[in-house]
Amino acid sequence: MLSQTAIYAIRALLCLQKSTCARRRTRDIALCAGIPPAYLAKVLRQLTDKGLLTASRGRGGGVVLARDAANISLAEICEAVDGPDWLPECLLGRFFCAEPRRCPMRRIWHPWRTRVRRQLRLITLAHCAESSRVKPVKSRRTEVEDLKENHP
Repeated sequence: MLSQTAIYAIRALLCLQKSTCARRRTRDIALCAGIPPAYLAKVLRQLTDKGLLTASRGRGGGVVLARDAANISLAEICEAVDGPDWLPECLLGRFFCAEPRRCPMRRIWHPWRTRVRRQLRLITLAHCAESSRVKPVKSRRTEVEDLKENHP
């Protein structure tokens, strides 16, 4: 549903919202997010133009979030990189419906399209960062010790 550009933008912003990554250079963000640096530079420029990032040049420069992650919605990120019509009008990928009344998907897709937009306006970058935190994996030895303790 989201474009590759929007996915890259979200991944890059997730790297920047970390407290250890307050100000980063493009190549560092590319490594953190696993995005080709040349493509990322274009994405970061779009995000800066739309006011989601602030960039500074020179020594100590880099890119930083323009606002707190809790105040940046996923819908806003999608709009910044893909424009206001980032969610397709037609689920089947057509640019227009020749016969809107006869399209079997139109009645289904349009209400869902509205719901998706609404939900992505509610989900913030901070929500995504919180839900992506992974608990440390226990070592195999720790798992065996837990089994022995719980099953004498």
